[in-house]
Amino acid sequence: MAYPQLDALFNAAASGLTRRSCALGLARDDCIAILAANSDEFLAAAFRCVRRHACRLRLYADQLQVPAGIFLYTSGSTGRPKDVVLSHAGHIWATGKRIEGQDYSTQQLLVAAPLYHMNGLAIAQLAMRADATLVVLPQFNAREYISAIETWRCTWLTAVPPMLAMMLQKQEAMKRADLSSVQFIRMGSAALSASLLARIHAALPGQGGQ
Repeated sequence: MAYPQLDALFNAAASGLTRRSCALGLARDDCIAILAANSDEFLAAAFRCVRRHACRLRLYADQLQVPAGIFLYTSGSTGRPKDVVLSHAGHIWATGKRIEGQDYSTQQLLVAAPLYHMNGLAIAQLAMRADATLVVLPQFNAREYISAIETWRCTWLTAVPPMLAMMLQKQEAMKRADLSSVQFIRMGSAALSASLLARIHAALPGQGGQ
């Protein structure tokens, strides 16, 4: 899907949300939950909320308050899911910093991590702001991940370490596939062992890692 088509999808979703908001009595600070697999429609549903309720700084006396933009859930530090409040302004600042002085227009970024998790969402936002190509899989499957890298000539991978560990286990698929397009791998959200890092470098020697 080209960016003009994606933009039209986002605008249509935003218009639909405006109509539904009036019908359901939704207000600016109400929360909307999304239950869906990764897809263009997921991104449209998420970002229609951003377009419908654009970030606005509110000043109360001498206290600056930033409205919440997205609630993401994580259990990495405690084992119990907890919500992390992220502002619209924070997302704009973060993506802006990441594209400073860099040209992503020729990059193909692959996302298979859930879009409700910061690992996948951050790269999706980066790709769209930087006019890069975004390849989204509905969910992670090691064989399909390897196939997507080869088919779409993906240059950027983003994953949690266990995802790449499972990919490396598919040795026959790894041997058959041409993965030479990979230039960068972004990993986080879990511990990365030295042995796994060495195996990744051996399997994908063209990437620099992050």
